Amino acid sequence: PQDIESIVEKSQFGLRPGCSCAFQEKDTIHLAVEMKERIESIEQYEVIAKRIRATVSIELGFPIQAISFLPPNSVPKTTSGKICHSACAKATRGKAWHVSRFAAGTHFLFNKSGATEKTA
Repeated sequence: PQDIESIVEKSQFGLRPGCSCAFQEKDTIHLAVEMKERIESIEQYEVIAKRIRATVSIELGFPIQAISFLPPNSVPKTTSGKICHSACAKATRGKAWHVSRFAAGTHFLFNKSGATEKTA
């Protein structure tokens, strides 16, 4: 997971350094990333997601199936400041993050109103 996190953070502007979490659930690789600031356009999230997927595919040779774009201070960390991968996986499974879904369930983003509604 750390290889994915490092590559993603180095390749994309707008992400908070040290605040990305990659983990695997069954056959799906998930990536949760904290944004430095809110982006108002779904199209901008799509561009960032495409860049992330392309970068990981080129560098490591496998796809990222799900990306969660999160506001600052959302990725769980240990008391020492390290990413808590198991807590990220649990939050994703339990839909604990306030995110809305779009693009056939392959991308996630926090919505403009901050509401917790989920779209199909």
